[in-house]
Amino acid sequence: NPARQKLHKRRMRAIDHVLRRDYPAAEMLVKQMAKRDILTTDLPHDFLALDAQQAEHLGLRFYASLVKATQTLHPLFERVADRLHTRLLEQKKSVSVDDLLARYIQHNEPERALWLRVNWHLDPAATTQADQMFEQTLDQLIAYDIKRNQEKREPKAGLRLAEMHFSQKNPLALETLIHALGSHPDTAYAAPYQHYLQGLQAELTQEPGQAMTYYEQVITTAEPTRDALLLEHCLLRVSAISLAAGEALQANQALDTAAQLNPNYWRLAGHLAELRGDMPHAIEALAQHVQLFPGDAPRIKQLAELFKKLGSIEGIKQCLNLLPFCPATQRDELHNHLNQLLESSY
Repeated sequence: NPARQKLHKRRMRAIDHVLRRDYPAAEMLVKQMAKRDILTTDLPHDFLALDAQQAEHLGLRFYASLVKATQTLHPLFERVADRLHTRLLEQKKSVSVDDLLARYIQHNEPERALWLRVNWHLDPAATTQADQMFEQTLDQLIAYDIKRNQEKREPKAGLRLAEMHFSQKNPLALETLIHALGSHPDTAYAAPYQHYLQGLQAELTQEPGQAMTYYEQVITTAEPTRDALLLEHCLLRVSAISLAAGEALQANQALDTAAQLNPNYWRLAGHLAELRGDMPHAIEALAQHVQLFPGDAPRIKQLAELFKKLGSIEGIKQCLNLLPFCPATQRDELHNHLNQLLESSY
């Protein structure tokens, strides 16, 4: 789209102008940070390999990354400039001790009071306020470090590692994690995670029935608020095993429950219900999805087609009410499609 290309170029020129005017020293650093963020996407990095929607998405992502990088670096540069000025003042004996100590406190550098006391041969009582602030800072850092280490030891910290071992079909590594959870000091907290890993291990040894037993124990023992991610992943495994066993309705029910924890699964639940031929179920799931994501044009189109199959003119009209929330590039096409469905329904 030539108009979109012109807009893209204009935005890039505006960003370049702001960077060169306000942050000349940081221009390349900001752009490198933005490029690094773009490289983490799963989209092709060559614009020529993208379709129009992907190119627009990647362009908007790049703009957002530039803004984020600038917002990250700007306070950092200000802090560096303040500290450099403080270092210069420390070299001037004409500056009063009280002014330096006040500057340490103002710019959150209470640890410099020790340097000042030693190099300027001050009485320890002169730096009492800064010393107290430094002790408080140390206490906060130690408390944060203790909390971080405790979080690393929490059972949920090994969830991603366990699923990596599962995807690599490594039951021995799973057995090691299961054993570690068995010796965790908080047995009530660790138990549902241990059951989940045992379920994954049972799947690897081709024992789906035993795996389902473990997953049921996860669902009954996990704490919904604290272990929401565990429950979500467990329900997905239940759905996968049910599908493999030909139990499509049970798989759909598991997806519905997972969608209550993570709304992104409503569209999958709706698609599965449609494949099963359960149109009311599919409509209910997709309606939940578009209520949370009203600008999802493909799902609105899918929902309207389901209403058409049921002969619900009112349902198609409700889909038309969602047009203002859709991206401008998709609005006209969706509007025409919905009108065609509406006309063919009379």
